[in-house]
Amino acid sequence: MGLEIEHHLKKKVRKLEKREILLHNLVKIGISKLRDFHTEHRVEIVGLLEQEKAQFKSMHDLIGERVKQFVEKRLYACDLLQTEVKVDDIECRDVHITMDSNSSAVLEQEERHLLDRNLNVALQKKIKELQRNLRQLQMYVQSCRSIVHGMKHRTSADEKGERSTHAPAIERGGKLKSLLKKTRLSNLISGLDYRGNEDHAHLSNYDDDRTSIKPKYPVDFARC
Repeated sequence: MGLEIEHHLKKKVRKLEKREILLHNLVKIGISKLRDFHTEHRVEIVGLLEQEKAQFKSMHDLIGERVKQFVEKRLYACDLLQTEVKVDDIECRDVHITMDSNSSAVLEQEERHLLDRNLNVALQKKIKELQRNLRQLQMYVQSCRSIVHGMKHRTSADEKGERSTHAPAIERGGKLKSLLKKTRLSNLISGLDYRGNEDHAHLSNYDDDRTSIKPKYPVDFARC
């Protein structure tokens, strides 16, 4: 009876420790992948925002240059018109200059209003697009944080549940656990691959072989 209890407790302890190490490695790998994913997409989004900013600046400069050229052309046309009026009719110079100036001023003002309105529409579109990209980035970062927090909380809850369920058995087998501490690390590490995944077939064969091997400790020592 004591030998069966010893085998049962050893098997339970090995399974719990292997599962704990496996969960810990899986969480570490998942968090590392999430960090890489977050870094990659963050760099990509920042690059897109910088590109949009550069395009917006170039468009703004181009519109300003065209407005400047248009104003200069209109002023030059007004000067030519005023010169022709002076040559054609010197007596009506003041009247024609006043009329041309007023008409050109009204036309120039209307054209400036039109250009300002078009520029404001373009600016509003770009601002809305940048705000939308920023909101998407914030939602993405929040979702990544929620995933990481959920994984940590789930792992902590699983570990607490396992510990609370098997606490009486572990307390009763305290002496057996102290005897297994010397060899448990080498046996556990051999059951995991380099990615933290467990070879289930190998572990099951390992457990069957372990249960079939006779214990090295005397029965009287296990019963105490």
